[in-house]
Formats: sequence, C-alpha cells, structure tokens
Amino acid sequence: MWKRLLRSLYSPIHIARFRFHPIGKAIGYVFFLSLIATLPIAIYFIITVDEQIY
Repeated sequence: MWKRLLRSLYSPIHIARFRFHPIGKAIGYVFFLSLIATLPIAIYFIITVDEQIY
C-alpha cells in the first residue's frame, strides 16, 4: 500500500497501471487515502477536546 502511494506521487505511468488491479485493491486504496486524509483532523480534534477538558 505504501509503495503504491509513493509511486502515485511522482509517476503517472504507475497511476495508469492501477486500473488493471482488481476492484478490491482499488477500493482498499481509496479507504487508505481517506484514512490518511482524516488523521490530521482527528489529531487536531483530540488535542482541542483535551485542552478544553483540562
């Protein structure tokens, strides 16, 4: 998963080859990207709630 993410950042050829992967891998990759995208928001939310409680 990490290898695919790093290659997709700099190589359009590898992005084009992703369409030959099974649909399950594509869906898993989308969920992985959404998890990475929500981590900073979740961390900020936890820190903010923690500061408000104490």
